[in-house]
Amino acid sequence: AGSSVRWSVGVQAKGSDGGSGVATLTLTVDSQPLATTVTPTLPAPSATATATWLTATVPDGTHALGATASDRAGTTSTATRSVIVDNTPPHTIITGGPTGVINVPTATLNFTSTFSGTNARTLAGTRTLVLKAPVDWDDGAVNLDSVVKGDTVREVLSYVQYSGDELIARLRKGVWSRLGRNRWEILSATDKRPIGCAAEESLSRAILRKIAGKFSRRYESNVQVRYFDKNVGSILRRPDSNGEVDVLEITGDIDRRVAVALATLILGSEP
Repeated sequence: AGSSVRWSVGVQAKGSDGGSGVATLTLTVDSQPLATTVTPTLPAPSATATATWLTATVPDGTHALGATASDRAGTTSTATRSVIVDNTPPHTIITGGPTGVINVPTATLNFTSTFSGTNARTLAGTRTLVLKAPVDWDDGAVNLDSVVKGDTVREVLSYVQYSGDELIARLRKGVWSRLGRNRWEILSATDKRPIGCAAEESLSRAILRKIAGKFSRRYESNVQVRYFDKNVGSILRRPDSNGEVDVLEITGDIDRRVAVALATLILGSEP
């Protein structure tokens, strides 16, 4: 109880009844139902309900998770647990560090981090970074003279001391995109299972874009976005009625950071 959560959260509850058996098992957030998968098929002596909760759809703060089970005789039982949603990143400022061009194994930076929301506080400290390339430090801006490539995303992230466990999703372009409609897959960061996708609106539009898109934006194809089996938005590459292009429209529940990263990958720049 009272644990802090963020991004996508797996919710699970188990129910059992030695009499008439479990007839229903549901999961809720603040009394609102979650899209739940129950195994085995009910009724059953015992069952497990699982769901994915997108915490970005609710404001930061305390929320109540609930699990309600009923048996075939109509008896109902409910269990609740309070969790704290905290999706607001800290505002971090580097307040001191080396100057000029440095080519040393490590560099120590001074910083302050201000946390808002339910865990509001300000921290100050130092961090020693392991440098993999010569660095030009000028007025707080870091310019790398070279880039160190890694074999995996996690390896590259480790160079900047960022935990790969904090990845929220993986994006990958479909291998058959060149032969038809372009398609990008959204994969779970933990087990790489597909959790969404983005695809050009139709095959005919995709072919028209390949033939004439380079001559006029009027022949571009828009991209439809799906997340957890639901249509959640679109990426507009063709001018709309107001003449606007390269626009990300979010109409459903999706982690906005995933949506922006996906649009940036497709458009070549942040929408």
